[in-house]
Amino acid sequence: MIQRYTCVPTSEYDVAIVTNGTIEQIESKLIEINEKTNNEIPLHSNFTYLDNFKELLDFLKQHTTKNNIDEIKFKGKVVFMFFNGVEFIQDILSDLIDYSIQVANNSNHQNLSNAYFYFDSTISFTSNTTPTDLLNDANLFNTMVTIANDILKKINFMVDRIRGIFIDDIQLAGEKVYPLHCIMRNFPNVERIELTSFSSLLMNDMIV
Repeated sequence: MIQRYTCVPTSEYDVAIVTNGTIEQIESKLIEINEKTNNEIPLHSNFTYLDNFKELLDFLKQHTTKNNIDEIKFKGKVVFMFFNGVEFIQDILSDLIDYSIQVANNSNHQNLSNAYFYFDSTISFTSNTTPTDLLNDANLFNTMVTIANDILKKINFMVDRIRGIFIDDIQLAGEKVYPLHCIMRNFPNVERIELTSFSSLLMNDMIV
């Protein structure tokens, strides 16, 4: 795990989950995430499941209120969970590009203050045994990190804090430490990165 330490008050959140996964997939992975994060996304939270980025934008608009001075945006947690090949990822990237163009000259776009990202190993395979044509066995992990990096790059304009990135890497071969360090350097708003295969802790202060 790579982590930046920050002081975060404990509080209950509404949770919006943007995913192409099944309820069973989502719940099983949230259990794993909570084991690594001291239950940051409790299963008794108020969950809203969203099928795509456009539904997320509609959800955020519904949860944006105004007082006499400021616009108060959604303060809950938004979790992106990617499963089952790259088609859903491509759709998210396309919608992100469209939205970034739409709000290019508007500073009042939707911002996320508590974002999480989960990348499942099923992204890398069309079945349990056969890699997609896009990926090479020896570099599966590096390709997964490249996918994560592309998502982060496209969404960074609207994310204040990335509370965690979680990668299911058990079946993914390749060098792991250097690609993760690159993500932490490129995206200072990333507070922690967790790998399914890693039980040891690497503090971000050690990254130079």
